[in-house]
Formats: sequence, C-alpha cells, structure tokens
Amino acid sequence: AKGWEALAETLGYSRVEIEALRLEGSKLNQKIPAVLLLEAWGRRGAGSTLQVLEQALLDLDRLDVLEELHKATKDECTLTVTFYTGDNKRTLTLPRVMGMSSLRQALEG
Repeated sequence: AKGWEALAETLGYSRVEIEALRLEGSKLNQKIPAVLLLEAWGRRGAGSTLQVLEQALLDLDRLDVLEELHKATKDECTLTVTFYTGDNKRTLTLPRVMGMSSLRQALEG
C-alpha cells in the first residue's frame, strides 16, 4: 500500500511511531491517521517543509496526492485576528487550508 503509512516511512517514522498514529486515530475516531501524521510531522521542526513532503510523495509515485497538495496550498488563506485588551495587543494567526479534506482523502487511498 502506498497510503499514509508508506508516506510516514518515507518521512522517517519508525514502525512503532506509525502504529502509535494508527492507535491514536482509532481512539479519536474522527481523526484519520493521515491527518495525525501531517500534524505530527508539521510539529517536528525546521525539516518539515513543503518541499520535503513533495519529494516524499514523488518518491512514492503518489502524483495524485501531490496534485491535491498543490491545490491545497494554492487555496490556502490565513486569517489573522488581533485582540486589544487595554494596552495589550495579541495577534492570533489561524491558518485554514481549504483543500485539506481532498488531500486527506487522497492519502487514505
């Protein structure tokens, strides 16, 4: 299978980590392991770039997912909200990726 598990391996995850993502996904029900993988990998730091993800998908010959990724990033818009409380100003940036659901579906396959 060339689904999310193969992608996880390509991104350097161990079998134990992959199994943990699978278990977490089944516990959370709504959370699909592919999404958990992307979220967890995104938190790994500086090496988690779009280019690395693209290369991993190319290595797996998952051009369908790569296409969805390109659509998702093209549709991406960021909402920035600024709160003023007294003298304090706090800005929250809420990224919203429009194409993420189709990307997730592509990874599930």
